[in-house]
Formats: sequence, structure tokens, C-alpha cells
Amino acid sequence: SDPLAVLAALNDALTTAASAAGGTSSGGFSLGSILGGLQLSHAQDGSALVVSTSQQAVDAFTGDGPKLSGDATFQDAQQASNMPDQTTGFAYVDLKDALPLVQGLAALAGNSSTIAPDLGALHTLTAYGSGTSDGVERFTVFLEVQ
Repeated sequence: SDPLAVLAALNDALTTAASAAGGTSSGGFSLGSILGGLQLSHAQDGSALVVSTSQQAVDAFTGDGPKLSGDATFQDAQQASNMPDQTTGFAYVDLKDALPLVQGLAALAGNSSTIAPDLGALHTLTAYGSGTSDGVERFTVFLEVQ
């Protein structure tokens, strides 16, 4: 409910972590030697705080143009997984498009396994948190197979 407070807390945590690792906190979001010098970009868009390892992703979220919420495959995955409009966070992967890329990268990396599983039936993976009920955090993972 308070993106600026979240941003300040994230900034403090990253600055402390960077200091402990002997790194820097330039721009508030540098982890120095932690995780290979991971850099985070951020922006506030209305009530949403957008944080990413890519400034391009932040710009895409806050700018004009197509959005994930308008993608038909994502909308189908939301419906199939019963994902509510409000979540405590979510992850979504369009497996039908992502798996060939991952398999290609694995082949380039020297994984020449001749026994590769057929993953063609995997369609989407949707995971989301739906809040706390009676002190228990609710988390759902849905794998759509077609």
C-alpha cells in the first residue's frame, strides 16, 4: 500500500548487503560483489513499485505499448489457475515459447544429451500468493499441460 516505504526498505537492505560484501551502493541499487554485481532498476507507476534487473523491463512496464495483462496466453493462464485479481505476488512463464529457447541455450552450452525429454505438452506455469488465512500464507502453483 506504500510503494515509497517499500522502496526505502529495499534500498536500505541492498545498501547494508553491499556494505557487508565490500561493494558499493551507487544509485541505491548496486550489490557490488554480491550475486555478480546485480544491478536493480526501479520506478513507481501509480500505486505499483516496479523493480527489475533490467531498465528496459521497467521502461516497458511504465511506458505505452502492450502489457502482460493484455496477452491472451497470460489471460488464459490466469483463468485456468484461478489467479485472483489481487495477489501478494506472482510468477508466470509461457513455457511453450520459453522452453525452446532454454533448450537451445543448453545445446550451445554443450549439453548434448541424446535423451531429451519431450516437453512439448507444457504450456504455462503460473504461481501466486493469495494472502494469509488463519496465520498461513497461501501459495498456488499451476502447471498447464495441453
